[in-house]
Amino acid sequence: MITHKTVAVVIEKKGKILLIKRPQGQSDPGKWTVPGGHVEGNETVQLAAKREMKEEVGGVEELEQVGTPFVHEVDSPRTGHHQHICSVFHATKSDEPVVDKEEADDWAWFTPEEMKRLDLAEWTKKALSLVSIKLQ
Repeated sequence: MITHKTVAVVIEKKGKILLIKRPQGQSDPGKWTVPGGHVEGNETVQLAAKREMKEEVGGVEELEQVGTPFVHEVDSPRTGHHQHICSVFHATKSDEPVVDKEEADDWAWFTPEEMKRLDLAEWTKKALSLVSIKLQ
């Protein structure tokens, strides 16, 4: 099975978490996720997280890796069935995100309580748990 290294970034602002709604044509369409993406070439996961956050939300502050990377399976219209080895980061953001419309149909800040009612991708639930965001 093909495996890709990826990053997921849990961005926090005043007790809320930034989530994006995945567009059609990508993996997990219509589901809410934390921002993230693929590690490119010889990039470290730290550099990939910084680059992805600049591209997807206009950058973040205080980016810190948390926990141990985890593996999850993905079905993508573009790349088929494969695995991701996902490194999770926690970050803060003081301003509003500038979200790339190709990356997300929508975005919003949610409290952990509000997230319980959302259709979250399973890998996002795992990423949130690594940052100690409880959804139960």
